[in-house]
Amino acid sequence: MKLTLYVIFFFIIFNFPIPGVHSSIFLAIMVMLLLYFRKGGRNIDLYKLTKLLRTSQFTLIFFLYLVLIVYTFLWAFLHGTNDYSIIKNLTLCFITILVGILFVPLVINHLFKEDDYLVEFSRLILVVFIVQSVIQILAFVEPSVAKFVTFFRKEKIQGFDYGGIRGLALTGNPYFRLSAGYGLSYIIFFYLYFKKKVNFPVIVFLLLFIGSFFSGRTAFVGLAFAIISYFVYSFVEVRLLFTRIFKFLGLIIIIVNGIILVYFFFVPENIRSIVDDKLLPFAFEFVYNYQSTGELSTSSSDTLNSMYFKVPETTFIYGDGRYMADNGVSYYKYTDAGYMRNLLFYGIFGLIYIIVSQILIFINSFLSTMNKNNKLYFLFILGFSFILHYKGEVLMFSPLYQLVVVIFSFSYLLKDFRCQS
Repeated sequence: MKLTLYVIFFFIIFNFPIPGVHSSIFLAIMVMLLLYFRKGGRNIDLYKLTKLLRTSQFTLIFFLYLVLIVYTFLWAFLHGTNDYSIIKNLTLCFITILVGILFVPLVINHLFKEDDYLVEFSRLILVVFIVQSVIQILAFVEPSVAKFVTFFRKEKIQGFDYGGIRGLALTGNPYFRLSAGYGLSYIIFFYLYFKKKVNFPVIVFLLLFIGSFFSGRTAFVGLAFAIISYFVYSFVEVRLLFTRIFKFLGLIIIIVNGIILVYFFFVPENIRSIVDDKLLPFAFEFVYNYQSTGELSTSSSDTLNSMYFKVPETTFIYGDGRYMADNGVSYYKYTDAGYMRNLLFYGIFGLIYIIVSQILIFINSFLSTMNKNNKLYFLFILGFSFILHYKGEVLMFSPLYQLVVVIFSFSYLLKDFRCQS
């Protein structure tokens, strides 16, 4: 049962295509339904699911998304654009969240060992990202594994492997959303590391770090944010401040030495040449650019900044009700930026609704009796989502990120969901 639950969660959070089934999330749903009804629908899992669906937190999330979906449909209709393509992304995110909620009672009853469900959920998320890193590493060094991963890749992104250094993950979106997920995994890692809840932290960090190279540079923004979070947790517990700082420095020293040792003594020469010529210049383009031009910039950051521009007053207030360009392939006004895309479709009031909705999902947790560091943990996750939205759609739209946000938002309630014998 435990291994099955790990696999189910991997299938939900990464949601990759599976020929004949459509996608891994649908396979996860089928397996979970079998688990729920294995005793004629009278088991404790089904009881706790019913209890979870009756909470005010579920009602709030359901209402926020229902309003946003209806609002989106009406906006495209009232503008006369009939551009409903945005609803597909929004609905996928909503379905992913509902499937994640379906998963919660199963994992509480049959996988978690401690009563600290926030820690247990955090560990679970870290495990699936570690597995994803291993898959990417194997795909990078072994062509047969890369070929296997390609079999589960969306048709529209076939061939976008950037010289064999990206698109190696078993996921539906191996680019921005995966990179954002790795950034989030760093915040989770340092939270668990602070609480001394990570086994083999050096190995775990190294795997996350290597996985980030293949997913994209956005992950390293999350790493910087996560390091800041660790020091903030430490300042809250002043009596342990210096101990935490020395512990952090010790971890960094071990990790740096470990990377050097493994890279120069265990990585084959042919793999090192690919890393030196392709992977490092891609991952640390800002460092290479700084050395040559004196500016901390990347081609993607320069392009991103150009995707923010002035819009007419009517567009600013009411939006244009457009999500896709006339060619049906590119985004409207050719911008990938999250805030800009929301503004162009909904106008300022729709953008405000999305921002407020994201905050409201966590509001009950912030108002609960959780300790300060747990609330700070949520605040960093929420804050990182606002940073990510500058680059791409994350607030209320990213299935991977919102799945984690919603699952965490229930943690203040889950003390009442202890396994009953």
